[in-house]
Amino acid sequence: MRTIKVAMIDDHPSTILGVKTAVNQANDMEFYNGYATLPEFYENVYGPSRKAVIYPVDVVLLDLRLADSSNPYDNTIALIKLGFKVLIYSSLESPFRFRSVLGAGAHGLFEKSRSMEELLSAIRLVAAGNTFSDAEWASIIDSNYKLLNVKLSDQQKTVLELMAAGETDKMIAKKMGISPNTVRDYINRIRDSFAKAGSTPEGRVLLVREGIKSGILRCPTDP
Repeated sequence: MRTIKVAMIDDHPSTILGVKTAVNQANDMEFYNGYATLPEFYENVYGPSRKAVIYPVDVVLLDLRLADSSNPYDNTIALIKLGFKVLIYSSLESPFRFRSVLGAGAHGLFEKSRSMEELLSAIRLVAAGNTFSDAEWASIIDSNYKLLNVKLSDQQKTVLELMAAGETDKMIAKKMGISPNTVRDYINRIRDSFAKAGSTPEGRVLLVREGIKSGILRCPTDP
């Protein structure tokens, strides 16, 4: 039987210890180590040059919130590019983070409050090349499915971001080097995009709120 090698990137020692104990008790798994940041993981698992594997790892458990405030998307995509299978092991997060890590190619989302037995099953699925979706996270994603698929142009995103910052149409126009009429046209197009997803935000506040729910705008707590 092939042994599944597991590593973890999480800045909570007690969480790492709990996962380590569960993984090492499984007959088909081995826990290599836990690291607080991605650079620590690189240095110990992949080598400083990232060219020679020091210790082959099949599945990396990655927390979305790390003490170094690193970007979850960047962390996920960096691991994927190096050939690691990434299972997000974190607490419930904002739609922005969902959209971000799924877009980066994460192999699954697992909520920390679930049992270790379920975690081991998820690790096996991911190690075998499958994807895993936590039921609770899946329900949140499904409830925002249409909104999460709203796509805006770069200019429209900029307008929405400036609206979220409290800028008026004239202020947005000045910052972007366009006319106030063009700003209003962008806002109408943004509203139309949300309308196609079944949402009809009338005021600016509601439009910004839908931007956050869709994952296009960051929540205040997002990095």
